[in-house]
Amino acid sequence: MTDLLDESVEAHGGLARRNELESVSAHLPQGGAVWGLKGQQGVLDDIRITACCTRSECRTTRSVPPAGAVQPVHPNRTAPTHQKGQPP
Repeated sequence: MTDLLDESVEAHGGLARRNELESVSAHLPQGGAVWGLKGQQGVLDDIRITACCTRSECRTTRSVPPAGAVQPVHPNRTAPTHQKGQPP
């Protein structure tokens, strides 16, 4: 690895710490006037993104209708589902 890459990895806990993680997630409440003007008020108010650290997979979950909708993202495939695995 390059010196900059080594320094960056170490600054964030090192490779050993990264290898301990199965996934990382973030709660992303978003808003603004534009969504209301488009008739979509609240559509992005409660979003959670979860990224898998061991394979190429990312899930987007939201609480607004359809509540519990999950959009898993895999290489070459994106398919919206419900948290229980059924289509929304």
